[in-house]
Amino acid sequence: MPDFEELRAELTEAIFNHRWELLVGYHSIGKQLLKASVRGYKLDCEELGAQLGQRAKTVHYCLELAKAYPRLESLPDGKCASWYKICKSLPPYEKVKNEKRGKANSQTETR
Repeated sequence: MPDFEELRAELTEAIFNHRWELLVGYHSIGKQLLKASVRGYKLDCEELGAQLGQRAKTVHYCLELAKAYPRLESLPDGKCASWYKICKSLPPYEKVKNEKRGKANSQTETR
């Protein structure tokens, strides 16, 4: 018979590690994109999201995370932080209306 206390502890540790590694990855992406912007790369969350296979909102929060917390060690909840709580504490994502996209969408809607 398995030791359910050990299994529960192992599962808890795996979930904790998964959440932390996700934050580390998002933070790293945000820092790299910010460095690219300093060198003149345009930060368009819609375009970057499409290139990365992620939603623009996720890219926005990666950037905001890196801006707000240049060092992950400075997160208010430390390693117990969650992506959801962090996103709630950052400036919200507001989709930028692109005239070209608006025209393309209206053309496909009229067909």
